[in-house]
Amino acid sequence: MNAGGVLFESLADFFVPNGEHGNVFDQLLSIACSDSPRANHRALSGLLRELRNQNSAPVSNLGTYLDIVNEVADYDSAEEILAALESRAEHEPWLQRAAQTLGAGVSEANNDSRLRHSVFTVDCRFTDKSRAPITVETA
Repeated sequence: MNAGGVLFESLADFFVPNGEHGNVFDQLLSIACSDSPRANHRALSGLLRELRNQNSAPVSNLGTYLDIVNEVADYDSAEEILAALESRAEHEPWLQRAAQTLGAGVSEANNDSRLRHSVFTVDCRFTDKSRAPITVETA
């Protein structure tokens, strides 16, 4: 998620571009602080609003594609969501990356599910007393 997406999701209040951190720290040090936390908060917020007006955050990809994200999220399974996302991602690099990331997670979840099933099956065979014991020979 880029800075625009973080702001869109209200995970942050302000954006400071790379290379501007030193300037922000210098301006923070220039704020006249008082014994009033409320006054200090107002001064800090005012400075950050000024900086926000000087520096625009990147466009939020999440905001741009929110309708598509909500639409594909209506499907019931991860596989259906992935198929719906892939069908809409042909000419949209951000959606293609989202589909690739989701696809890797779906694949990993399916592999993990099969592994758990295999371990459970092996465990049942070892603990089922009605079956003949399994002999493992090593070289």
